[in-house]
Amino acid sequence: MAKGPGQALRALLRKLMPQAVLGRLRSRPRLRKVAGNTAWLYTDQLLRMGLGFLVGTYVARYLGPDQYGLYNFAIATVAVVSSVTSLGLDTIVVKRLSQQPEQAGAVLGSGFLLRLVGGAAGFVVAVGFALATRPAGSPDRAVMIIIASTMLFQAFDIIDLWFQSRLESKFTVAVKASAYVAVSLVRVALVLGRASVVAFAWVGLLEVLAGALGLLWIYTRQGQRLWAWAAELKLAAQLLAESWPLMINGFAIYIQARIDQLLLGQMLGNHELGLYSAAVRVSEVFNFVPVALTTSLFPALAITWTQDPALAKKRLVDLYRLMTWITVAIALPISLFARPVLWLLYGARFSGAEGILALFVWSRFFTAFGVARGIVIAAEGRFRYSMAGALVGSALNVGLNLLLIPRYGAMGSVVAMMASFALTIFGMDLLYKPMRPNLKAMLQGIFTFTRLAKALWQ
Repeated sequence: MAKGPGQALRALLRKLMPQAVLGRLRSRPRLRKVAGNTAWLYTDQLLRMGLGFLVGTYVARYLGPDQYGLYNFAIATVAVVSSVTSLGLDTIVVKRLSQQPEQAGAVLGSGFLLRLVGGAAGFVVAVGFALATRPAGSPDRAVMIIIASTMLFQAFDIIDLWFQSRLESKFTVAVKASAYVAVSLVRVALVLGRASVVAFAWVGLLEVLAGALGLLWIYTRQGQRLWAWAAELKLAAQLLAESWPLMINGFAIYIQARIDQLLLGQMLGNHELGLYSAAVRVSEVFNFVPVALTTSLFPALAITWTQDPALAKKRLVDLYRLMTWITVAIALPISLFARPVLWLLYGARFSGAEGILALFVWSRFFTAFGVARGIVIAAEGRFRYSMAGALVGSALNVGLNLLLIPRYGAMGSVVAMMASFALTIFGMDLLYKPMRPNLKAMLQGIFTFTRLAKALWQ
């Protein structure tokens, strides 16, 4: 009898995670709590992705390519700047709070101070960029300054890290998701009221402000008090000394992922960027599949990596086969039907983006493999290698964008991005001997991916 999708998924999980490993996970309450916390985080991501895609598409259809391009240019600018001003503190702060809960007041106070200074500096940089590149009195300048203001409130995300360290993300998810849903409804109302693009920027700021107030409320509801925080300059310096590699890595990743939108907007204008952003949004809605799958499998594969490396490598090849299978299953139909998909979602005004979508959707292949490859990076502790790869990839992406955009427009930007990720994920592993076994596993997974499909449906 043929297997249904549910049975096929369970069979795949049994294949990737041996029963001995699964049994060990079930017997450890801490890991079960981790799994529950992760489930809350992914529920939040799924809600934001699903609702964000529906509402975002509705807003884009209303704004049209020019205004939508302007809006995305501002968001991309702030995202790149905040990737530096957030200082890479998340992992470090969560680690400190988990290992030294008695020092929570000092860690939270010091982290808040760093984030506050970083957010203020980022705001100044973003506003300076807006004043230098956009004419006075234009909606472009107003939108960029309003969205840049969101960085002034990023310090309050330190409260979210406290909940993460206690594996209690359900509280922050409930608060921030509620704000997100409410603001999404406001965005729909703005479309119905025929509001300007500046109004949508104000709503984005409102969402961040509501999230910050929600975090303060839920934190005090847990019996905690802000006046118990104490910023210590020595501890702040220690946190910064630990986090700078993560900050550089995060900045490089953002440059590699977002510089295309900044350069397109700056070199070709809002209309071209609007078409490009529409194609990107359709493609990115599927990113959660490899991320969710890899995150779910990581604990079991990490245990297997230490107990039975040979078996772990076999499971890794299976994971790469699955990533190839997922990419083909998603990218092929979207690529073939790019025109009707875009027309259905965005309407006739976004005509011209179908070629961008047909090519861009295949970049999800590199996303899937990059996420799965992260298991090897984490298991073998090769974080500095990962940082070096991100820096090389971002430099190549910038260079190729500057070279190709003037000649080929948005299509040149897609090619530049895909080439940079190919170097980061495959080329760097070829050049770095310790990672060549992973390169072999990736290639084996690509060229034998049909074996997994056959095993799933037998």
